[in-house]
Amino acid sequence: MIIFILIFLISLFILIYFVKIEKAISVKTSSFFITLFLLSVTFLYFGPLNLGSHKEINLFNLINESLELDEDFNNVQVRESLEEIKLEASEIFILAQDFKTKSKFKESLFFLDYLIENFHEEIPTSIYSERAQILFLSENKQFTEEVNAYLEFAMSNDPDNPITLTIKGIGSLEKGNIEEAKNYWLKAIKNIDDPNEKEALQVAIDAIDLVKNQ
Repeated sequence: MIIFILIFLISLFILIYFVKIEKAISVKTSSFFITLFLLSVTFLYFGPLNLGSHKEINLFNLINESLELDEDFNNVQVRESLEEIKLEASEIFILAQDFKTKSKFKESLFFLDYLIENFHEEIPTSIYSERAQILFLSENKQFTEEVNAYLEFAMSNDPDNPITLTIKGIGSLEKGNIEEAKNYWLKAIKNIDDPNEKEALQVAIDAIDLVKNQ
């Protein structure tokens, strides 16, 4: 989620400019509410699912089986299962989000890539920004050549997405381009609906102004 990146970028900004701050965030979520959240996100992206069918039962069985795999994630085996079950785009997105919430970013990327490959005409352009974010996290928040290339691709398809704009701002800040970072975040904040996320990003923007005025 974008709030995860926002918390990271604020921490990064504080470290770079040697500003001291303490912030404790405690989140306790049951599996029921995680599933409910995923289904809510799915509704926003793709519309409601018809849960309860044999296919959906197989879907959640596949999630549970996949999460029991070790680091050698068997892409071939999972792909074969996906082909056999014949999941819809929304169901693939649930899988990707489920792995993301468990910080299994490489696995999440697998399902997003499968989604983009097989449902590119159905998915919203925001999926590309979602993939850019997960790729960034999978690379330990490093701006590798692959991350930078996909950020540009995501922006070309979804130029006003606050996730991509926020990450681009982090990249500019790391390069010392403070004004460019601020411009990315000012554009991002206009497209954020969640008040908490908007406030978090505003903190970073205010910090930039503080540094500039010193």
